[in-house]
Amino acid sequence: MEEVPLVGHIAGWASRAFRTDVKSAETNFKRLCSLVERVTPPHLNMPVGPSDGDEPVSHIGICECPQFTIGVFIIQSGRSIPLHDHPGMTGIIKVLYGTINIRSYDPCKQNDIKYPPSSISLDHLPLRVYKNDDVTATPESGCQTITVDSGCYHAIDAVGGDAAFLDILSPSYIGVDCTYYKEWHPNETTDHPNETTDHPNDTTDHPNDTTDNSATNGSDTGKVNDDGQSADVNGDNREMSWLIKTLHPPDFYTDSIRYTGYPVEHLM
Repeated sequence: MEEVPLVGHIAGWASRAFRTDVKSAETNFKRLCSLVERVTPPHLNMPVGPSDGDEPVSHIGICECPQFTIGVFIIQSGRSIPLHDHPGMTGIIKVLYGTINIRSYDPCKQNDIKYPPSSISLDHLPLRVYKNDDVTATPESGCQTITVDSGCYHAIDAVGGDAAFLDILSPSYIGVDCTYYKEWHPNETTDHPNETTDHPNDTTDHPNDTTDNSATNGSDTGKVNDDGQSADVNGDNREMSWLIKTLHPPDFYTDSIRYTGYPVEHLM
């Protein structure tokens, strides 16, 4: 009987974690993370060293199905995967070599969000988010995880040399667009810092907002300080920021590298 290598066990437990019922999902996810923490470049039959190409980022696709995808991203020294979202996704990152810096944000869960008047000039409503402390990760750091509530907006930089990391996402991006963002500072363009506004250019509900903004006058939730920053009354003292959508960054592009490791499709 063929011995299944580590990457095969990772694919098998990813299938269990992301395809099974909720009762066993948490246990299976923990088991998956414990396996991912052990993975190294030789397990994936990939070399370690400077990239030969000009692309800032390369991708090795290991497997993909609607429920999850497994791959490797290789970032050239000093380059980045720009700030983007993972809509409704759970993810695992494990550095294979090099050092990465992760800049991430969590969605704000306030029931009512007031928008600075300068947002009237934007094409879309800005997102209200909590800014997390940067995380520096190496192969010794273990797994970094993202969920729908934690780190689902993030950027990843290669620090001090090329870096590579294993990336597992559920569900996959099949049929889903990735959106890019940048920080937005309302004070730069705010003419009336003591006012808030509903946004005339966006007729859809804000993804962070679960109430009708027009019906919340006098509420203490979502107050805006003079600096345009919402005051969080829910007990979370982290720094808060605004994000706005941007076009695909013109200097960010990837190439694909063929996966030459153990095939895992039959274990999914």
